[in-house]
Amino acid sequence: MRSRNESKHCRWNQAFTLIEVLVVVSIIGALVALLLPAIQGAREAARRAQCTNNMRQLALAAHNYESTVGVFPAQSMFPGQPPHPKTGWSTSWIVSVLQFAEQKSLFDAYNFSLEPVSTVSAPGGRANSTVTCLQLSLLLCPSDYGDNVRPRAPYAPTNYMGNYGGPGQIAVTDGLIIPLPSRLLDKNPNVPDRPPYPGTRGPVRPSHIRDGMSNTALLSERVLGLSMRGLDVRRSDTIDAKRVVFSTVRGSAIPSDSKEGLAAAQRLVNDCVNLPGEAKASAVVVNGQMWAAAFPLHLVVSSYTHTGPPNSVSCRNTQEWNGDDSWLIYVGPSGSAPPSSNHRGGVNVAFADGSVRFVKDSVNIKTWWALGSRAGGEVVNMDDL
Repeated sequence: MRSRNESKHCRWNQAFTLIEVLVVVSIIGALVALLLPAIQGAREAARRAQCTNNMRQLALAAHNYESTVGVFPAQSMFPGQPPHPKTGWSTSWIVSVLQFAEQKSLFDAYNFSLEPVSTVSAPGGRANSTVTCLQLSLLLCPSDYGDNVRPRAPYAPTNYMGNYGGPGQIAVTDGLIIPLPSRLLDKNPNVPDRPPYPGTRGPVRPSHIRDGMSNTALLSERVLGLSMRGLDVRRSDTIDAKRVVFSTVRGSAIPSDSKEGLAAAQRLVNDCVNLPGEAKASAVVVNGQMWAAAFPLHLVVSSYTHTGPPNSVSCRNTQEWNGDDSWLIYVGPSGSAPPSSNHRGGVNVAFADGSVRFVKDSVNIKTWWALGSRAGGEVVNMDDL
């Protein structure tokens, strides 16, 4: 039998050594490093899936609108609803489809006889603000800011844009959600004998989509603009550059001969994509700033174009409107207003048949242009997306 002293000296020390603790910590750190990207990837996959669902619901609403009215919604109600001279905005296509997106009460509350961007001095004061300041989760991509940022507070923004068409140098307003005929698109006071934007106006009927419903884009997405006016954003800013608008160095005029359109469009894309890193944004509070408002010549608020590739920067065309684009700070019809997102490697695009596909940033530029036109006669291989 052991003595009490012997038992005392035979006990083992149960504490961890410093080396053991460090080994455990390093193992945990390695596991976190391995698992964190997977967790983040799963979360982004869920956000992208929700974004896809939002776009599918909006595409379905546009189809239900067409089934009821006979045409797809126009980009804006201008000139049927003249904008207020102090704000310049008309009602957007999104308001038109609200009643088909489970928002009939909101649609009924909207006063179409008044402007969407109300001011104290506007007719009716702030009559529509109860609608236009209400944020709908349906209109926000969860991969972007969510409801944390309003570029033009208090108005509620949107990430989802209607297809205005392919490059304006080839054919203006050849998309599906396009403006109505108006003097802004068809008469340039500086060049009386030539319309500034030759082309066919809206609204678009299904019979006009000769390229096929499954080959023609209807909607896409764009990251929201910045809420700080005068922010010094440069082209080299990889995070914020696609949230703002730049001006091209040379620009590219709409050619009088349509055969020159392809080359002219490529010049504009090259000019925009190859802007120097020190190029400064010309507008920052623009992208998707108000879901209820739109204007035929202000594209990045409610529209996008198939000009520059997905996730490239938006650019004003300095040769637009006979070389006087100073008032087209929101990108005009012959500029480049591509879709953008925080999804890795591309953007979601809803097509005229109601399907939603993911289009890569690296999509062939001619294929991208073809997806934007409704009757260009191009042959598109969907495997190239």
